[in-house]
Amino acid sequence: MNHLRRFTSVAAAAALFTSVAVAAPLAASADVRPATAGDCQRGANGFVDIPDTQSGRAVDPQQLPAAVLTLQFANIGGVNRGFAKLTTAAGPIYFGGGEQVWMDWSWNGGKDWLQCGPFIAKPHTDQLTSAAKNTDPSPNWKFRAGAWVDNRMYLTGWH
Repeated sequence: MNHLRRFTSVAAAAALFTSVAVAAPLAASADVRPATAGDCQRGANGFVDIPDTQSGRAVDPQQLPAAVLTLQFANIGGVNRGFAKLTTAAGPIYFGGGEQVWMDWSWNGGKDWLQCGPFIAKPHTDQLTSAAKNTDPSPNWKFRAGAWVDNRMYLTGWH
């Protein structure tokens, strides 16, 4: 499964970007490869495409400068699914373009995960979602939302 990535550090994930501000760096891993939206679009790895306007039950909201990152859960096509969502703050505020959102999916409680994305915002939009992944009753299946805004990375916790 060459789409699976082992990320054992937020610092290693920062290799995808030029700089990062994170509170708790962990040990680095040598097998980190860049993720793409193609790892989870059009049914890849069990993900489904959703519109950027999709909403659900928001979990662990993270307040960013002029935006909010949430992990969301919704019934999509008769299946309970999780996805990441980035929205601008209230008011006539729009993305400038280049902001990114992704969702990490772990099958072993956060030890290893597949990054779904990043998905990149277009200028003059105010919502951006990742693809959605079905939930599972296993306590080992976890989701986490991530965003790249104003040259900083933001993450929710694992849920």
